[in-house]
Amino acid sequence: MNEHKKINELLVDFALGELSQLQESEVRAHLTECHQCSSELKRLEALIECTENIKQLSADTQMCESAKDAILQTVESQELKQRAPGLNVGLEFMSRTIMKSKITKLAAATVIIVVAILALQNGSIDLATIAFADISEAMKNVPWMHSVSRGFDETRKGVVELWIGFETKINASKDFDGKFIFWNVNEHRKYEYDPKSHSVTIEYASEDNVPLPLSSPVLLLERMQKMFKEQGAEIVTKSGEYMGQKAQIQEISGSFVNQGKQNYILRLFIEPESKLLFSAQVKSTDPNGNTLVDGETTFDYPRTGPKDIYDLGVPHDAKIISNLPEEDFQAVWDNYRQKRAEATKNYIAVITHARQSLGDVITMVDVDYKSNQNHRLERHFVFKTGQQINKFWPEYKQQLGNSFESLMAWTQAHYNNTGSISVYLYDGQYNLSTKRDNDGRWSKLRKDDSPGEESMPNIHLEYLAWPYIGKTGRVIEDDYAKQNNFICIERLQQGAVHSGSVTLPGRFLFYLDPQKNYLCRRKVMEWRPDAEWQEDKNWLEGIEPEKIRDASITVEDITNVTQAPNGHWYPEVIVVKQSGIRKDYNEEPLKVSGTKRIYIRTDPEFPNGIFETSNLIPAGAKIRKEGEKTPFEQTIAIIDSRPNWPEPQELVKRYWQARAAKNYDEMAILWPGSATWNQKLLADEKTAEYVFGETVFTQYGGAFVPYAEKTYYEKHGKYNLKMWLRNEKSTKGRYYIVSGN
Repeated sequence: MNEHKKINELLVDFALGELSQLQESEVRAHLTECHQCSSELKRLEALIECTENIKQLSADTQMCESAKDAILQTVESQELKQRAPGLNVGLEFMSRTIMKSKITKLAAATVIIVVAILALQNGSIDLATIAFADISEAMKNVPWMHSVSRGFDETRKGVVELWIGFETKINASKDFDGKFIFWNVNEHRKYEYDPKSHSVTIEYASEDNVPLPLSSPVLLLERMQKMFKEQGAEIVTKSGEYMGQKAQIQEISGSFVNQGKQNYILRLFIEPESKLLFSAQVKSTDPNGNTLVDGETTFDYPRTGPKDIYDLGVPHDAKIISNLPEEDFQAVWDNYRQKRAEATKNYIAVITHARQSLGDVITMVDVDYKSNQNHRLERHFVFKTGQQINKFWPEYKQQLGNSFESLMAWTQAHYNNTGSISVYLYDGQYNLSTKRDNDGRWSKLRKDDSPGEESMPNIHLEYLAWPYIGKTGRVIEDDYAKQNNFICIERLQQGAVHSGSVTLPGRFLFYLDPQKNYLCRRKVMEWRPDAEWQEDKNWLEGIEPEKIRDASITVEDITNVTQAPNGHWYPEVIVVKQSGIRKDYNEEPLKVSGTKRIYIRTDPEFPNGIFETSNLIPAGAKIRKEGEKTPFEQTIAIIDSRPNWPEPQELVKRYWQARAAKNYDEMAILWPGSATWNQKLLADEKTAEYVFGETVFTQYGGAFVPYAEKTYYEKHGKYNLKMWLRNEKSTKGRYYIVSGN
């Protein structure tokens, strides 16, 4: 499992505060670099804020189990099960939040009505009596929505209130236990009142992480109907009454099985004249007809709502606790986000990736298409599996050229030819992705209901030029910032030890150029065990030296910039440098590991249909059949078919023995795919003698084997390298190598 996937699977635990210190530290480090995981975390944090309204509801164990199973059955259709990790993380979060909060399944109907369904994209379902367009038009124009939920707590007496100001961008909630939360997006503030401490805590809030980011309440009805219909629930539209008034009723009924069949009925009441949803009733019964849940949420649409947290009823004498960032950091962060948004509305960028170790050979070419909400990314792998780089590079170099036009021509030809490609598209509503393997077969198109463009992988221009910094940090002034008139933001991370594994303290520096649209001209990532910012100076006491990895530093510099006709500045060259740690990374040059070159057009003529879903996979292309094994899966089948298989440490030893013997077939099994590397380089590789440490099994289900060249170990007394292994794809739980250094 790669680092991104591993961290993505930990986001739910991280959001709920259930990780160990080590895991939390590793997640924080990854979030600093990964825009996609950072965006996913923001979505989960927003959902957490929403579910605070119902967090204290309780029920017995059986009903908690029902809650878990039923919300998954309601939300996770067969199609959804095949979706991307981001959505599955959201589903897992909803299920586990329900279990943690001990609310009942059909209490989850309230969550569905006002919270959980926001994790899914909407899809129109026409209503039989009142035209859906009429309901949409009526609901999208309301300035405020106010809801009151009753009958979902253990005593069936608790009341939860929620206000959403669509024009004022205010979200507020009042829980039955006296807890209040108030968001003001325009002022970037979140206020939370805790009756136990009689205090109001103020924090900085951006629009990205405010709960219920709705353009109108119509999405509530729209998404809920789509979700239930996908589950095969019966949806009946009929006329009726509610509280003595005429109403159109949307009645949704179904059942689920958990310790016995349980039935539910959800009734939505729509006022015929205003065409607004004004009530939702939920009832659940067990096989004997006993009522498990009997709750109701009512909706009204006032012209005005609460202006501050005190309008909700918070006492004015409550203590104020401010967790707002420093004023200078907040101002810089706001300007940074604004300039980034302005500069990345409309462009085509071609990005080449050259590896210094191969002699500045280009191994990947990315094409980034952006037109307002439409965003398409293509990653083209230049070399085919098994190709000798030194043999094919002169030909590829000539084909690629060094201009925007020549690179675009190569990528378009490559798209319709053969070779490995990954393609991603956000069309304003859905995220779609596919890829073509080296054998020329495309994967089935994956269509994901995702929160939006932010879930795109972090290979695009915005991430390279304006990386995600986070909402905490401080502005510092060091020599490099002063010499170049940059603004430097510093973020620190504490080191941690858990179960013998060590995560080093981290220091991250972002140098922003206020004269060039706040481009991040330099990014520094420093890891060191003896960090002066580590609060606990004895944190490594008793830890074996071989378990402490060497300190390191990575620096990414935008060395060349260009001003486009639209007036904005963009990077031309990004140089990535890495080295062991020094007291001052400016004392000597770092070793260059790679170079990215960016070719951009901000007034582009987009190829016809470039943002069309139907054009992601070329016409007539070979599609990998359902159940057809990839080369990796074929290798795993070989691993599982062998009568005996070595344990991790022995497996790593055998891999290096096979590599020394130039036994490429065995290499490709012990480390799936490793024999496809440049075999000429491997053939010329000098054989080294290695020593290996004991296997360390990680919290994530993987393992690593520390090792070092014998001469290094004899000199330093510790291992400086690792081979990482996984076993989740093996039906027999057998480990195989996935990465190493």
